[in-house]
Amino acid sequence: MKSIGGAPRLRHLPALAALISAWPAAHASDCKLVNAQLEVTLRVCAESPVGLCASGTILSGLLAGEFSAVRDAIAPGAGLGTVSPRLAAYSADAVVTTADGELRLRQVGVSDPDNESLVELAEIVAGSGQFVGASGVLHVNGQLDSREVAPHYRGKISGRYCLE
Repeated sequence: MKSIGGAPRLRHLPALAALISAWPAAHASDCKLVNAQLEVTLRVCAESPVGLCASGTILSGLLAGEFSAVRDAIAPGAGLGTVSPRLAAYSADAVVTTADGELRLRQVGVSDPDNESLVELAEIVAGSGQFVGASGVLHVNGQLDSREVAPHYRGKISGRYCLE
């Protein structure tokens, strides 16, 4: 900072003060980390336009409760012409129901039955109960087990949700 006659120049101080006061405080959002195991079974269902739903349980943590999803689109080969058609991309509307409220999610995922794995991103789009005003993104890494009568996966759900 340059000074004139020994006093620092502070002409930008009002603009800086206004910017700082408009910046959201670090404590304005209450964020919680999610790190839990889940088990999900895939099933044929009439409510899905592509005939596939999922239901299961998040076994522990902040989101311990029931999980359900209705897939609304599937693209063999993940929608790419150069990828094996057994690899599939999908989207779904999902709900996590806990004792303290619901989280509504919009998911996109890719499943790879040849390597028995899947990954999903789930954006939080709405909430009720303790989740009113929630936002954030959750990640699922799962291990498919298609040898069972009803295909299912076990995996980890992680990420964070924030309450504004």
